[in-house]
Amino acid sequence: MHATLSAPLPAPRTVVSFPQAQQRAALLPEVTAGTARAVALYASDMPSTYRARPEDAARIEAWIVQGIERLGLDETRRRGRFLRSFNLLMLKGEDGPAVRAAYRKYFPQARRIDRAESVAATLALLSLQSTGATREGRQAA
Repeated sequence: MHATLSAPLPAPRTVVSFPQAQQRAALLPEVTAGTARAVALYASDMPSTYRARPEDAARIEAWIVQGIERLGLDETRRRGRFLRSFNLLMLKGEDGPAVRAAYRKYFPQARRIDRAESVAATLALLSLQSTGATREGRQAA
Protein backbone atom coordinates (compact mmCIF):
# COMPACT_ATOMS: atom_id res chain seq x y z
CA MET A 1 0.00 0.00 0.00
CA HIS A 2 1.36 3.42 -0.85
CA ALA A 3 2.01 6.12 1.70
CA THR A 4 -0.54 8.62 2.86
CA LEU A 5 0.41 12.03 1.58
CA SER A 6 -0.51 14.96 3.75
CA ALA A 7 -0.70 17.58 1.00
CA PRO A 8 -3.24 17.33 -1.83
CA LEU A 9 -1.82 15.91 -5.03
CA PRO A 10 -1.74 18.10 -8.12
CA ALA A 11 -3.83 17.07 -11.09
CA PRO A 12 -2.01 14.52 -13.27
CA ARG A 13 -0.18 16.00 -16.20
CA THR A 14 -1.21 14.89 -19.65
CA VAL A 15 1.35 15.05 -22.43
CA VAL A 16 0.26 13.74 -25.80
CA SER A 17 3.45 14.31 -27.77
CA PHE A 18 4.97 10.95 -26.75
CA PRO A 19 3.50 7.49 -26.44
CA GLN A 20 2.87 6.71 -22.78
CA ALA A 21 5.78 4.27 -22.38
CA GLN A 22 8.28 6.77 -23.80
CA GLN A 23 6.79 9.54 -21.69
CA ARG A 24 7.16 7.49 -18.52
CA ALA A 25 10.71 6.45 -19.36
CA ALA A 26 11.61 10.11 -19.91
CA LEU A 27 10.60 10.97 -16.32
CA LEU A 28 13.28 8.89 -14.62
CA PRO A 29 16.33 10.88 -15.82
CA GLU A 30 14.54 14.09 -14.76
CA VAL A 31 14.93 13.12 -11.11
CA THR A 32 18.57 12.37 -10.42
CA ALA A 33 18.87 13.44 -6.78
CA GLY A 34 18.72 10.49 -4.42
CA THR A 35 16.40 12.32 -2.05
CA ALA A 36 13.95 13.13 -4.87
CA ARG A 37 13.98 9.48 -5.89
CA ALA A 38 13.32 8.53 -2.26
CA VAL A 39 10.34 10.91 -2.22
CA ALA A 40 9.01 9.31 -5.41
CA LEU A 41 9.42 5.84 -3.88
CA TYR A 42 7.61 7.03 -0.74
CA ALA A 43 4.64 8.14 -2.88
CA SER A 44 4.61 4.96 -4.97
CA ASP A 45 3.11 1.51 -4.42
CA MET A 46 6.47 0.21 -3.18
CA PRO A 47 5.76 -2.04 -0.19
CA SER A 48 6.96 -0.47 3.06
CA THR A 49 8.80 -3.68 3.91
CA TYR A 50 10.48 -4.04 0.49
CA ARG A 51 14.15 -5.02 0.46
CA ALA A 52 15.99 -4.10 -2.72
CA ARG A 53 17.69 -6.83 -4.72
CA PRO A 54 20.02 -6.38 -7.69
CA GLU A 55 17.57 -8.03 -10.08
CA ASP A 56 14.83 -5.55 -9.10
CA ALA A 57 16.36 -2.38 -10.60
CA ALA A 58 13.65 -2.11 -13.28
CA ARG A 59 10.90 -2.57 -10.68
CA ILE A 60 12.42 0.16 -8.47
CA GLU A 61 12.66 2.52 -11.45
CA ALA A 62 9.00 1.84 -12.26
CA TRP A 63 8.04 2.75 -8.69
CA ILE A 64 10.04 5.97 -8.98
CA VAL A 65 8.19 6.90 -12.16
CA GLN A 66 4.88 6.04 -10.48
CA GLY A 67 5.71 8.33 -7.55
CA ILE A 68 6.71 11.16 -9.90
CA GLU A 69 3.42 10.75 -11.75
CA ARG A 70 1.49 10.96 -8.48
CA LEU A 71 3.27 14.01 -7.10
CA GLY A 72 4.30 15.76 -10.29
CA LEU A 73 7.91 16.48 -11.23
CA ASP A 74 8.18 19.86 -9.50
CA GLU A 75 6.65 18.64 -6.23
CA THR A 76 8.89 15.56 -6.23
CA ARG A 77 11.94 17.76 -6.61
CA ARG A 78 10.71 20.24 -4.00
CA ARG A 79 10.10 17.52 -1.42
CA GLY A 80 13.45 15.96 -2.31
CA ARG A 81 15.19 19.27 -1.56
CA PHE A 82 13.29 19.47 1.73
CA LEU A 83 14.35 15.92 2.65
CA ARG A 84 17.99 16.68 1.86
CA SER A 85 17.88 19.87 3.93
CA PHE A 86 16.26 18.02 6.82
CA ASN A 87 18.92 15.30 6.72
CA LEU A 88 21.69 17.93 6.81
CA LEU A 89 20.05 19.78 9.70
CA MET A 90 19.66 16.51 11.57
CA LEU A 91 23.36 15.69 11.11
CA LYS A 92 24.27 19.11 12.52
CA GLY A 93 21.87 18.68 15.43
CA GLU A 94 19.75 21.60 14.30
CA ASP A 95 16.50 19.72 13.74
CA GLY A 96 14.36 21.58 16.25
CA PRO A 97 10.66 20.97 16.94
CA ALA A 98 9.46 23.12 14.03
CA VAL A 99 11.73 21.32 11.57
CA ARG A 100 10.65 17.90 12.86
CA ALA A 101 6.98 18.93 12.63
CA ALA A 102 7.45 19.96 8.99
CA TYR A 103 9.21 16.64 8.33
CA ARG A 104 6.33 14.68 9.88
CA LYS A 105 3.88 16.69 7.79
CA TYR A 106 5.51 15.52 4.55
CA PHE A 107 6.55 12.07 5.73
CA PRO A 108 4.17 10.81 8.41
CA GLN A 109 5.40 7.23 7.97
CA ALA A 110 8.96 7.46 9.27
CA ARG A 111 9.88 3.84 8.55
CA ARG A 112 8.59 4.15 5.00
CA ILE A 113 10.72 7.20 4.16
CA ASP A 114 13.75 5.50 5.75
CA ARG A 115 13.11 2.47 3.57
CA ALA A 116 12.59 4.67 0.48
CA GLU A 117 15.93 6.41 1.10
CA SER A 118 17.64 3.05 1.49
CA VAL A 119 16.11 1.69 -1.74
CA ALA A 120 17.03 4.87 -3.64
CA ALA A 121 20.64 4.54 -2.42
CA THR A 122 20.69 0.87 -3.41
CA LEU A 123 19.47 1.78 -6.91
CA ALA A 124 22.29 4.33 -7.23
CA LEU A 125 24.81 1.67 -6.23
CA LEU A 126 23.32 -0.84 -8.66
CA SER A 127 23.52 1.76 -11.43
CA LEU A 128 27.21 2.35 -10.72
CA GLN A 129 27.90 -1.37 -10.66
CA SER A 130 26.09 -1.94 -13.95
CA THR A 131 28.20 0.72 -15.70
CA GLY A 132 31.43 -0.69 -14.31
CA ALA A 133 32.33 2.63 -12.70
CA THR A 134 34.86 2.68 -9.88
CA ARG A 135 35.43 5.10 -7.06
CA GLU A 136 37.99 6.98 -9.14
CA GLY A 137 35.48 7.42 -11.97
CA ARG A 138 37.26 5.05 -14.37
CA GLN A 139 35.91 1.97 -16.03
CA ALA A 140 36.67 -1.23 -14.17
CA ALA A 141 39.21 -3.47 -15.88
